[in-house]
Amino acid sequence: MSRTSRVLVVAVALAAVLAAVLFPREAAAAAKYRWKVATLAPKGIGWSKQFEEIVLPAVDQGADGNLRLKVYWGGVLGDDEAYIRKMQVGQLHGAGLTAQGATLACPEFAVVELPFLFNGYDEVDYIRDRMQPTFDFYFGQYGFKLMFWIDQDFDQAYSMVSPMASLDDFSRTTFVSWYGPLEEKLFEVLGAKSVPLSVTEIPGALRSGRADSCITPAVWMVGTQLFTSMKYVNPTKIRYSPAAILVTTETWESIPEEYQDRLWAMRSDLQKKFVAGVRSDNQTSLNAIINYGVKEVKMDPGAFKAIKAKALEIYGALAGDVYPESLLQELRRYLEAYRRGDIIEMPAEALVQVRPVSAPVARPSRAAAAPKPEAEETEPADMVEPPAPVAEKAAARPAVSRKSAWENRGRQIKEVQAVLQSLGYYPSTVDGIVGPVTLRGVLRYQQENGLLPTGAIDRKLLDSMGIE
Repeated sequence: MSRTSRVLVVAVALAAVLAAVLFPREAAAAAKYRWKVATLAPKGIGWSKQFEEIVLPAVDQGADGNLRLKVYWGGVLGDDEAYIRKMQVGQLHGAGLTAQGATLACPEFAVVELPFLFNGYDEVDYIRDRMQPTFDFYFGQYGFKLMFWIDQDFDQAYSMVSPMASLDDFSRTTFVSWYGPLEEKLFEVLGAKSVPLSVTEIPGALRSGRADSCITPAVWMVGTQLFTSMKYVNPTKIRYSPAAILVTTETWESIPEEYQDRLWAMRSDLQKKFVAGVRSDNQTSLNAIINYGVKEVKMDPGAFKAIKAKALEIYGALAGDVYPESLLQELRRYLEAYRRGDIIEMPAEALVQVRPVSAPVARPSRAAAAPKPEAEETEPADMVEPPAPVAEKAAARPAVSRKSAWENRGRQIKEVQAVLQSLGYYPSTVDGIVGPVTLRGVLRYQQENGLLPTGAIDRKLLDSMGIE
């Protein structure tokens, strides 16, 4: 090859690289599948940084470059409630939701937000690995695929007026409340006042004096610069807050099974990387807030015990309403076993799952609206709507008989336990509540009957046992 030819080849190659960098829209236009995803997270920091650096490259790899995600950052399409409505009518394919949004999409998910439930990240990770199939089921009842269960973090309590070091301190505070009934009930039992708001209304309410305190992750306080108005931060692990990345079931099922298998197999590993980044960012943000001069509150053991005792009162009060009693008992069984050292080591296959087969359960009815056409990069005005008032929260939820789904799930688990018991895999009571004994039995059954040992009570397991 002549020198001139070599120069020409290099020039053409360089031009191709520059074209991919400078004109990514044209490169992405060839993608066969295009998903629109919205989130409150601002582009380039915190949660969105993990999404861009961890999730987007994995999606590109898993779908051979044939799946393009258009992400609407920073709340340009409204708030979490708006995203859920848009998914229900086909205007959005998916969303990255805060803890509040995740529990609007699937109210049962609120059970992991109970105060003082977890002692640390190790317990959160243990429960996630063992209960994710359970929450896959519950999200599925509302027409959503739980792609990733990630962290918002262990949120801290911030206040302009009170150190929140005792029950008396809480009685002098007015919190913004955006999580829903569980959070409102927590403030009530602690003797604090609360003002229900949407997340986008919180900064204005705190700056105007309508409220003086909040519970939120440190990275959000830094991102909004609200920490500059705060006098106190109490980093006690009052509650764990999850976050979630969802797509609609129709969206998930619209891509080839080969892509579903690949993406699903990546889920556990991607979640671990994602939450590691989120936790690091939140700790860095909390350190910055304290270094700025916001006083870190230290509670004495007696005050901590009194606050925790009051907070635990809401566990039973919300069971049967926000989440089924059986779900709370399942979570507690795993936690109690973990704390006494009865740890179930999950097979590698359980954490690198293949695409699950959906159970034939009643799905929520969707509004009678045709899917919107593919939007341009700048969303048209009719796609951008303001956050729904708090009074509209109930209307934002899909119409589904939640308690009938709970009953159906309990029946299925009882029948699974009965089959396992008859085969000698389950030496306990048939009670319709999953726990370590049931999980061990399911794993053994799957391993000995040619099924992938995931531990999940899913359609493949039910079909194998002849259970509807």
